[in-house]
Amino acid sequence: MMKLDNFIGMMTGCFDNKEQFNMMQATGKIYPYAKHVNTVCNDKINNIPHISTQSCGNPFHPVCVLTASFGGKNCILPQKHRFFHR
Repeated sequence: MMKLDNFIGMMTGCFDNKEQFNMMQATGKIYPYAKHVNTVCNDKINNIPHISTQSCGNPFHPVCVLTASFGGKNCILPQKHRFFHR
């Protein structure tokens, strides 16, 4: 569970590629600018199932993450991810 918590902690937040974008622009290369906003959204979901497996008998509790990428002309590309931990 600790590895998953660390992973989710590293992947959530607001990120962009501004440094890379500026570097590429300075060399005359065309490179897209992108911004990413990743948030845990469990508090927005009702009745999240807890899944138990027969092999270990422990319930798995999902962590739902919404990732949104903004590129080009404010193009929004939302994606949902679900991770499980015990």
